[in-house]
Formats: sequence, structure tokens, C-alpha cells
Amino acid sequence: MHSVGRAHATERSHDLTPLRAAYQGIAGAYGEEAVRRVWHGRAQAVPARTFAQALDELIAGSVQWAVIPVWNSTIGPVMPARIALRAHALAITIEKHIDVPVRHCLLALPRTRIGDVRFVASHPAALAQCAQLFLTHPEFTAREAFDTAGAAGELATLQDPARSAAAPCWYSSLRLDGPEQLAVIASAEAGRRYGLVTLRAGVQDDPSNITRFVVVRARERRLW
Repeated sequence: MHSVGRAHATERSHDLTPLRAAYQGIAGAYGEEAVRRVWHGRAQAVPARTFAQALDELIAGSVQWAVIPVWNSTIGPVMPARIALRAHALAITIEKHIDVPVRHCLLALPRTRIGDVRFVASHPAALAQCAQLFLTHPEFTAREAFDTAGAAGELATLQDPARSAAAPCWYSSLRLDGPEQLAVIASAEAGRRYGLVTLRAGVQDDPSNITRFVVVRARERRLW
């Protein structure tokens, strides 16, 4: 009888666990916005560095859901995310999808002017969505980062001499005359979070740019 009581108590405790949903990136990423739109603030958005890691967290039971981008109106399929989904296909189920407007901004440290910029970093998918920016500014060199907001967060560490990026980041190998040569492509929300200024808003090629995210859960495990 006691063992049954303990089992029921554990089940009730699990039911009260706050809802958690994984996304790729860090706070300020478009994946976090997708979590907000799906659950209207009722889910805790849990960051993961890669799409595969977000799905690993889901399968391990650390989160109840994951949101993964699969398609963008400017560039088409988001292939790294689709590859991760295929690799985990036997363990997950796609429940629904949501389209998230993607409005990219060119962000930099305070006192940076657009004429100072030489290197612009972002997630490869975001860079591809802003091809016209690089055609208009041939002096810009694109640099890949693991995430849009991640690129912004790494740039923001240069505002405080006591802080530094936890690991080599997108500008670590660059020879610079000063941090004003650096900018990133990310959301306005990422700029607000990390204390960056907007040099130009709406730098995506398509003004109506959207990204489609799928909402994924783990398949139920059979015990017999």
C-alpha cells in the first residue's frame, strides 16, 4: 500500500512541473519568440546551443516540448534543423507548426556608426536572409555565429572589460582596429537584451519574412 501511495505522489508532483520548451539559441533568439507565441508566456523557454541538443533535451525528458525552425520564406528549408529532426525522427512527434515574423536588425555597440562596420555576424540562415545588405555594403564581411542572439550576446561582452566570451566566438580570430568594426544581425529584442544599438532596422531581403517552426514532443516510451 505504501509503495502505491508513493507512486501516486510522484505522479502528482510530475503533473505540477512547470512547462518547459527547448529552442536553439539564447535569450532574444527567434526560437524564444516562437515559444512565447505558442504558449503565451506559460512555458519556460530553455536554450540549447544546437538543434540536436534541443531535441536531445526533449528525448531525455528535461523539457516537455521543443520548437525547431524548418522553413523560411526567403531561403526555403532550414537544412541543419531538418537534418536534426530526421536524426531524431523515431523518438519524436511533430504536433503543430507556427509562423513567426522575422525582422532582422543590424546591431552594434553604442557609438558605432554604420560606416565603421567591417564584419557582420549572425546565424548562417539569418545571413542568407539579408543578402541585399551585403550587396549594398560590399565592405561588410559576413561571419557565421551559432545563433542570432548568440552573436549579439558575444558582441556585448566587449562593453565590459571584466567580461569575456566563455569560449572562442565569432570575432576571436579577427584583427581589428576597434570593436566599432563589428556588428550583428539579430532581432530588436536581442538588441534590447544585450545593450546594443540599431544601426538599421528591417535588413531582411523580404519585408514579410517569416520562419515556420514545428512544435515537437517526445514519443511515449513503451514499458513492455
